[in-house]
Amino acid sequence: MARLFSTSADESRVFKNQSALMPSFAPSALLHREAQILEIASALKPALSKARPQNLLIHGPTGTGKTSCARHVISQLSEYDAKVACIYVNCWENPSRQSILSVIAQKLKEALPRRGLADDEIFGRLIERLKYEKKTLVLVLDEVDRLMHQGESELLYGLARAQENHGVVIGIIGITNVPEIFYSLDERIRSSIRFKEIAFEKYSPLQLKDILRERARDSLIPGSYSDEVIALCAAQGARNNGDARIAIDALLQSALKADAMGKNRVEISDVRLVIERSADASLMKNANLMGENELLLMNILKDARDLGKTLTSGEIYSQFNARRAKAGKAAISERQILNYIQMFEAARMISAQLADDPNSKSGKTKLIKLIR
Repeated sequence: MARLFSTSADESRVFKNQSALMPSFAPSALLHREAQILEIASALKPALSKARPQNLLIHGPTGTGKTSCARHVISQLSEYDAKVACIYVNCWENPSRQSILSVIAQKLKEALPRRGLADDEIFGRLIERLKYEKKTLVLVLDEVDRLMHQGESELLYGLARAQENHGVVIGIIGITNVPEIFYSLDERIRSSIRFKEIAFEKYSPLQLKDILRERARDSLIPGSYSDEVIALCAAQGARNNGDARIAIDALLQSALKADAMGKNRVEISDVRLVIERSADASLMKNANLMGENELLLMNILKDARDLGKTLTSGEIYSQFNARRAKAGKAAISERQILNYIQMFEAARMISAQLADDPNSKSGKTKLIKLIR
């Protein structure tokens, strides 16, 4: 029998440091994002003198370095001054006020009783902890638009007013693909937060190549890949709206495939096979984090794609509640279904193109299909 672990990292003929291609890897340099990093750092600098930092809304397409840049800056800030507590929360994984406050409590080492506490009690404990330790809090809320969809935007108001109401300085960095949703917020919330916007544009094909070359140098053995492999992986990211994560993952999966076959070189054929198989894997990566209605929408769109169909928004509304009825569940409003569609569009899972529809009240509809 062949040795089961013959392709482990210490014997790999392709990898020298596989972790450099993993999503959690934090590169020492973030290429083509120097201006945005300096802008984020400048906005947070007042925290070093116990003053309130600027609240930031970082926005742009998926895979353009928003999260990496924010985490890079807060990592350096917390290392520079221990009195600035920098905490990152992913709102897709923690979509409620209570779950976000619980994550903050855990990071601040504020023990919560197993019986559970009301949201206001948790918030009060966090305020007292920050006061006692004389700390400023910089809170990064990734996928912050999720709070809007879940009706949890009041959390932002409470955080933004913490200095006035409790004497504790809290700075907020919101990260989103859909900044437009904040224009619909209650005026008192918007005026309290006063977000400064920092836009991240999608990476160009040449920028994606630079990023991949840097990652390949960190992760792969010299001579185990070609510039053609880098170019093809970069093209996959470019086709997906300049998404660096997709480009990097294409390189990782291609190298894993080559390594599993005992090769000492990643070939173009490895990349092409990975790209062909990537659509459903990309679609399903967040399925375990989706709620019941999000999974239902995904299945409707996936069934349509498998049949080669593009659905109108009206057809989606009809199928959505028909499937809920079949499962013995009550119908939900078109507005609620539209919220889920907008979330999928923000995550670059679907394309939604406006088209004429004489049967619609507005004379328009959206043609919606999965793109990954």
